[in-house]
Amino acid sequence: EVRTFEVRGLLPPAPRTAEGPVVQEIGPVELAPEVELTATLPIPEGRRLDPSLGPPVQLSIFSDELLRDGDLLHTSDELPARATLPLNDGEGTIDILLRVGTCAEGPAAVCTLTETRWRVKASRDPEGSPRLNLGLR
Repeated sequence: EVRTFEVRGLLPPAPRTAEGPVVQEIGPVELAPEVELTATLPIPEGRRLDPSLGPPVQLSIFSDELLRDGDLLHTSDELPARATLPLNDGEGTIDILLRVGTCAEGPAAVCTLTETRWRVKASRDPEGSPRLNLGLR
């Protein structure tokens, strides 16, 4: 017999994206004063996003130099994850962590948390790109 239990209202604290291994380094790139960030990961066949422990998609953004509003955490129920980033003048790095909770389909499904980190070397430029797309093909 398989019994199901459910945990509600549990959301891990915002991870510090400056910690941990970086999967991909990007840049240098020139970005507009406000950037639309889009990030995604492939979901393997036979798995689905799972909201049982809170929003299954968590996008954390960290930069000592460029983020006007400080560290950001966005949660969602779908991919790709999106966030609008108002940037400070200057240059620096933006660390981005995308965490995605998925479960296998069917009874007694095993769930996993997959994460990918990007480090983007960027500078703010009025003529820079208004979009930053990560993990899109």
